Amino acid sequence: PFSRKNKPKQFQKLVSPQTMLQDTIRRLNFLKPSDMYISTNQEYLETVKEQSRGKIPTSNIIVEPALRDTAPCIGLAATYLAQKFPHEVMAIIYADHLIQNQKELIKKLKIAEKLSKTENTLNIIEVKAKFPNVNLGYVKIGKMIKEIDGAEIYAFEKFTEKPDLEMAKKFLQSYKYLWNTGLYVWKVDTILKHFKKHLPETYKNLMKIQRHIGTSKESWALQEYYPNCDKISVDYGIMEKVERKEVRIIPAELGWSDVGTWEFIFDELAKSP
Repeated sequence: PFSRKNKPKQFQKLVSPQTMLQDTIRRLNFLKPSDMYISTNQEYLETVKEQSRGKIPTSNIIVEPALRDTAPCIGLAATYLAQKFPHEVMAIIYADHLIQNQKELIKKLKIAEKLSKTENTLNIIEVKAKFPNVNLGYVKIGKMIKEIDGAEIYAFEKFTEKPDLEMAKKFLQSYKYLWNTGLYVWKVDTILKHFKKHLPETYKNLMKIQRHIGTSKESWALQEYYPNCDKISVDYGIMEKVERKEVRIIPAELGWSDVGTWEFIFDELAKSP
């Protein structure tokens, strides 16, 4: 493997002259740098600082003192954002994914922002499955609920995590299944309410941390309380527990990939002039 524990793929130059983290920051250049935050583990802090220097303020780097999976990581980010922007919309965009269609990304993010503000829903920007991938999660969509700016918005039915090949082939033949990208968009206070309801112990620890943000005890509180958060993904910890009516699915043509195989990298590099 090229991606190692001490230098995972987000810090590597795999499909462009820049690292995947730097590509992600560039992809979000329609935002003000002060509105972009990076959540990372303590182990990678210096690498993140080096690769984001001059693009994102160092004060906007949120550092996990322990690895507790995506639910506590996202919850911690929401906890920090709630100090300044409790009623604003946040988007979760992974630095180790490839998104080639920036225009489509911007359009769908803005639509998800509208839904977040008007309906307080948990919104996911998903993509059509291109082949029977057994290494990705899938989401089943329900009926079309509405259109916003020409984009179709669907009800959410269920998640399926990494199906076997036969099941993945069936999903590919059905228009009801999309690849789950993990591109979530929701209001800060909305997602924290779901943490309080579905992951109460994690929520309690996050609120203990929040009391000390910006004080001399901030570092101590992170070390003391964050490791007590549930070690669980946001899909299992939150998304599979919420009522289906609280979720909206926004299909998109993003040119998306989680860059998980050498075959994908070969195909991408073969397209380059």
